[in-house]
Amino acid sequence: MDFKTYFFQDRSRLEYCSFTNIMMAIMNSLEEYEILVYDLKTIKFTKHMEFSSTKFEQILYIIVSLRPDIANILIDEMFLDLEPHFEKIMTSNWEFETEAIDILISTVGDYFQDYKMIAHQELISSICYERLAIRYIYSLVKPPKNVLTSRIIIKNQQQCEDLAQKVSKEVEQIKVIFSWYIWL
Repeated sequence: MDFKTYFFQDRSRLEYCSFTNIMMAIMNSLEEYEILVYDLKTIKFTKHMEFSSTKFEQILYIIVSLRPDIANILIDEMFLDLEPHFEKIMTSNWEFETEAIDILISTVGDYFQDYKMIAHQELISSICYERLAIRYIYSLVKPPKNVLTSRIIIKNQQQCEDLAQKVSKEVEQIKVIFSWYIWL
């Protein structure tokens, strides 16, 4: 968590390798540690060690409980890039353009291209899908952060129907990106 905080303060700090690659390596290492602990637990010489079965279970519990934390950290980094584009949703420009959703989808796709090399892709996929859906819905109903940004004011039934159709289309686009890159 300290590393995440340090990196998120200034994302240009890591020159030679990316934060994403480091976090993916940690996630993949957890997979290896789990295998090693299972192997160690089954080896006969554990009788000579003062490790009880509960100690192994505690170690395995720690390894398994770290996975969602690391997955959320990876998704947090992606959301740093996505946030400015969520802010464009439900603004007057968004009503007639597709730029915000296009960039959201391409950014998620870029990150998930990197995530192909990670263990437990399904965990990251499900967390990301849920967080993306929640953030998209929130962007539809929340006031803008920037006071100068004007939100859409629905003036008539036709505009309401057009916006509903636009939202429906964007939701389908989000589902499609998850069906391409993500195994839910």
